Amino acid sequence: MENRINSKTAKTIISHTKKSPLGDLGGLDDHIDNFIRKDKQEQVNPYLATRVLAKLEEYDETAVIVPIWKKVAVVASFALVIAAGFKLGSFAQGEKEYISININDAQLENLNFYTFIDHE
Repeated sequence: MENRINSKTAKTIISHTKKSPLGDLGGLDDHIDNFIRKDKQEQVNPYLATRVLAKLEEYDETAVIVPIWKKVAVVASFALVIAAGFKLGSFAQGEKEYISININDAQLENLNFYTFIDHE
């Protein structure tokens, strides 16, 4: 018994194994295969990585030193804003008057649209 298969059976096996679990993709899988094949064939400049690394090394990586007076100014502005918030909060003194409001939600929003069965 020979271990060979004819070309028709081989094509059937290949087409069966290449089928997407999503079903027929209308030739999209062939388009993707061609794109990947062309991408693998594209030649890359071997010196590209060297040029990129050389440009990166040109930049001076020294840390930017922020003057102490800028740090103090930021902290002082935060403290000033917090103090102003406390001061404004202390202006609200006295007894608060609460008003009870009865609202009928059915009149505010037309919920009948969502309860109709005919629109499904």
